[in-house]
Amino acid sequence: MKRFNGIAPSALSAIALALSTATSNVSANDGFTLEEVIVTATKRETNLQDTAISVSAFSSDLLETLNIRNAFDLEALVPSLTYQSSIPLQISIRGIGRFSQSLGVNPGVAIYNDGIYQAEVTSTSSAPMNTERTEVLRGPQGTLYGRNTTGGAINIISKKPTDEFFADFRVRVGNYGHQELAGMVSGPLSDNFRAKLYIHDTERDGLQENTVGPDRNTIDQTFYEGSFEWDITDKAQLWLKLSQLQSDSTPQASVQVDSYDCINEWSGLNFSAQYLECQDGKTNESLDDPFTLRNNTASSGKLENNDNITAKFSYDFDAVQFSYLYGYLNYEYTSITDYDNTDNDYTVILDTGQYQKQITHEVQLVSNWDRSWNFVFGLYHFEDENFQPYNINTTEPYAQTVSNLEGDFWENPLGILYYQSGEVDNKSWAAYGEVDIELTDKWALVLGARYSEDDYNGKENQFRYYNAIREFGGFQPDFLVDASAEPFTGDPTRYVDDFDVEHEDEFDNLTGKVSLNYRPADRQLLWATIATGYKMGGVRLGSLESNFLEDGGIAASGLFGQEDLTMYELGWKGTVADNKLQAEVVAFFYDYEDMQQLRSFRTDPPASVSLDEVINVDAQTYGLELSGTWLITDRLRAIGSYSYNHSEVTGDAFFTNHTYGERDEFGEIIPENVKGNTLRLTPEHKAALSMHYFWPTSIGQFTLGGTYAYVGKRYFDLENHDSEGGYSRLDLQANWVSDSGRYSVHATATNVTDEEAWNTRACDASVESQPGEPGFVPKCGGYPMNPRIYAVEFRLQL
Repeated sequence: MKRFNGIAPSALSAIALALSTATSNVSANDGFTLEEVIVTATKRETNLQDTAISVSAFSSDLLETLNIRNAFDLEALVPSLTYQSSIPLQISIRGIGRFSQSLGVNPGVAIYNDGIYQAEVTSTSSAPMNTERTEVLRGPQGTLYGRNTTGGAINIISKKPTDEFFADFRVRVGNYGHQELAGMVSGPLSDNFRAKLYIHDTERDGLQENTVGPDRNTIDQTFYEGSFEWDITDKAQLWLKLSQLQSDSTPQASVQVDSYDCINEWSGLNFSAQYLECQDGKTNESLDDPFTLRNNTASSGKLENNDNITAKFSYDFDAVQFSYLYGYLNYEYTSITDYDNTDNDYTVILDTGQYQKQITHEVQLVSNWDRSWNFVFGLYHFEDENFQPYNINTTEPYAQTVSNLEGDFWENPLGILYYQSGEVDNKSWAAYGEVDIELTDKWALVLGARYSEDDYNGKENQFRYYNAIREFGGFQPDFLVDASAEPFTGDPTRYVDDFDVEHEDEFDNLTGKVSLNYRPADRQLLWATIATGYKMGGVRLGSLESNFLEDGGIAASGLFGQEDLTMYELGWKGTVADNKLQAEVVAFFYDYEDMQQLRSFRTDPPASVSLDEVINVDAQTYGLELSGTWLITDRLRAIGSYSYNHSEVTGDAFFTNHTYGERDEFGEIIPENVKGNTLRLTPEHKAALSMHYFWPTSIGQFTLGGTYAYVGKRYFDLENHDSEGGYSRLDLQANWVSDSGRYSVHATATNVTDEEAWNTRACDASVESQPGEPGFVPKCGGYPMNPRIYAVEFRLQL
């Protein structure tokens, strides 16, 4: 593989100045033209250039041209947006994201699929052929959207049934055995009833080679969707969407790129499989190539996203548009992976799951009159039931008997080393709205408010079975000791179906927005906005945080408080340079109170284990975002973006880090104050430049081009120890469309230079060692960015 340092941020910013993700069309004869983009970011259809919000919008055509198919592709082109594809899956905008996938922790960026809130980042993976538009809104959006959000919102709007018959069939093939079959049929079934059927099947071999078993990071999934649109009367309409996703893909494996730890026989709760591998003379397969590994556990990741329903009833009262939105989501996910990442007989398996149901009810009133003021008003109710089990266990004949320190024994048939589960029942209510007042023909005032209530009910349990016998002999322990938190230690009556602790809490908050807009001329807009945002607090379920903190000598309830944000934003967007350049420039400042973050520490021996605690810290971010589309000629178009983000923890918060922390004269770790540190996943500089050339010929029209993206240095922890230097990515696209428009071929190559970079990276060391001692062996690794991937898609449209 090749590695590149990328071009300097200053050079990129000069190249990308005033360029970004506005869209443009390709005329069949004349080449590129600037497109009038209609968005629904404000809950009514508005021209993108007249919308006083920081928003990047991608039409279906642009998604196709740029090969944007998931959140990782959005990262390349959207200012201030970063994506982490490993656990915890998260999207971060302007330094605000999600620090944990555990129950009880809500994301800072909300994802809406046809208006229905979804917490999982995987919902951003939508094929362009079924997507009408994708909108990325930066900043708090609580006065316009059902679920309150501090960081921003991503709207994915699917294609609706068409008034005339339409069919689209596609075949896509690529390296790593990539195969896709997709088809869409849409059209009227009667004068007032339309329907659409969409099916998409994808298969791909593993991107990570497993030398002793099935490869990792595979895709095997099928998506079904049917939607129906009924004009009940001239004023009433019903739209219904039913969808289902079946996936049997193997998840990406975390890889360690250092030599095995051949010194420490012990690792956390169990024997060190690495030490045993060293005794057999084996070395780490990933040492020279992070895409090669050796796992003897057949991994699986099964997802059943069944019976998903979205329905919208709307009625036009002439002056007011009434709508009722209903959403039902049923989500079941199970994953089995090789926890020790070796092929040693002492196998440790990670078995996780998520079983979730979400129900959304939302009523909206949107004015539709010819007056100097307009409004949006909504009532929102959301229910979320979610159960997450997490189990680390060994295979027979290990860990079959459990004991406490008093000598009581009981059976452990599942071979559990560690088990936790959490269950949450969250109900949310909200009333929100905005009023847009035209003060003069050039000035307008926007006032918004939101009142939220969140009821939180969570349950959790946890077992920790710690090896009491450290003499290896035949590498088989005689028994384990229960090292669970008091008062649960040594309780043989507890089992995986029990819950040890229950939590209840309520949160409420009033947030608002004030925006002053000025239109100095046609196609010019300036705005100044002050907005507040809020995210509920809670308990990070599954870790029995309150009990372990108490055992560790820290008086804490495990409850973390709500977080509050105040945003100040100045923006300008307009069309200049003889209508050849659409641009947007935004400056922002965030003042964060009680931002939720995760810190780690270790308990005292004998059960010296790593624990986490959610705390609230104060922080600030400020930055600049430049964006636009430039038609250099009728046949050459440039799209680009640049963002500068400065983030900083402004309050005192002390973290204890075993791997990096300095020691005092007694060998105790000295806590670090993270005040002044950079927030996680917030690169200071980020830029992209996409250029395409339109070339008409006698055999059809060609579009050739690519996107170069640069992402600056990112930190993966708040202590700013684990990081990844800046990396660049080059993607290429080539498209041919027949003169009739019925046939087309689309060729793509992602990460053309085979750039080696880490999407997540961290280092740790044996818990029983100290820096400077022989047993202190740092081990670094994580999840690598995907290697070079290329594909060709053949399309037929009728």
